[in-house]
Amino acid sequence: MADMEKLLKNNLKATTFEELKIPLFIAATNIKTAQTTYFHEGNLMRALLASSSIPVLFKPVVIDGEFYLDGGITDNLPISPLRGKCRQMIGVHVNPVGMASEIDGIMTLAIRSFHMSITANIPEKSKELKYFIEPVRLRDYSYFDLSKTNEIFELGYQEALRVLNA
Repeated sequence: MADMEKLLKNNLKATTFEELKIPLFIAATNIKTAQTTYFHEGNLMRALLASSSIPVLFKPVVIDGEFYLDGGITDNLPISPLRGKCRQMIGVHVNPVGMASEIDGIMTLAIRSFHMSITANIPEKSKELKYFIEPVRLRDYSYFDLSKTNEIFELGYQEALRVLNA
């Protein structure tokens, strides 16, 4: 997580939500309450770190004395804070679940189970969106395919163009 914090410090121009030109909500899961918190004011970096803190791989991020992990645990398509605030909503889902060719061990089973649970409500929520972008070929990539970020970006970009130009 230290590498992520360094990356954010080197690339973010804003340090608080209030400095942003466009309002932003960031979802993170409060570990104590098992509820989603939608951050929209205060320290931008802490909220981003909390929202991307994948369980087991990263420690929870402490914000105001509370412990937070990845917002996708409880809300993997966080549209609720936007209802009534937008004329149109565009949703992007980057973790489609594909067919498993083989479950070869406890770790594969745990990751697949986690993946299935966080995506269970996506089809229902996507009905509320004007546009829903879900590059299905991303199912062929792991969360940890960091060496393939350019390929992953290109898949997402091409799918966004296809959906928005349809």
